[in-house]
Amino acid sequence: DGFGNVRQDWPIVIENVASGMGRVEAEVVEGQRYVARATGLGFTNTTAFEARGPQMVVTIRIPTAKLTAQVVDGFGSVRGDWPVEVIGIASGRGAVGPVEVLAGQYTVRTSVFGKDFTQTVTLRAGEAQTVVVHVPTARLSVEVVDEGGAPVGQVESVEVSGPTPLTFAAPPKDVEVLAGQYTVKVK
Repeated sequence: DGFGNVRQDWPIVIENVASGMGRVEAEVVEGQRYVARATGLGFTNTTAFEARGPQMVVTIRIPTAKLTAQVVDGFGSVRGDWPVEVIGIASGRGAVGPVEVLAGQYTVRTSVFGKDFTQTVTLRAGEAQTVVVHVPTARLSVEVVDEGGAPVGQVESVEVSGPTPLTFAAPPKDVEVLAGQYTVKVK
C-alpha cells in the first residue's frame, strides 16, 4: 500500500506464471520479461520487469492514503450529533475514519442548520490526514426588558431573523445558531 505495508488481502499476479494474495514467489527464466499486477481498493497497478539474478523482488505499490473527517462547531467541539461524510467513501456522526483511500482529492461535507459546509483535501500516497469541517456557530440568548430595564413577564412570540431564522414562544436562552448578524422581534 501507500505506506509500504504488504497487503495480504490484495491480489497479485505474475501474468501466466503465478497468483496469490499479498505476496507471490515464483521461479522465472532469467532474461525474460514478465508483467506483474496488484489490485487494491479497486485500483490496479502494473509493472513490467526483466528477470535477473538468482533472486529478485518486484514491488508493486497501490497509492493509498488515510483520511479522517470531523465536523466541529464554532467552539472547537467535535459534534457527534451532526452528520459528516467523505463524499462517496464513508459517513457517520461527528467523525469518520480513519479510512484507507486511494491518493487523490476528496471532499468532506456536513449539512447543519439547513446549509452545507465542505472542505476539500488532496492526499498523496502514504499520507494520513484529518480534515475538519468548521461550522461557524455562536450562542444566542434573548432577554426582553421594558424601557426602564426591568424584565417583561409575558411575550407572545420572539422572532429571530438572520443566518438561522427561528421563532420562539418565550425568549430563548443559550441556543446554538450560525454565527452572524441577527434581528430580534418581540410581540
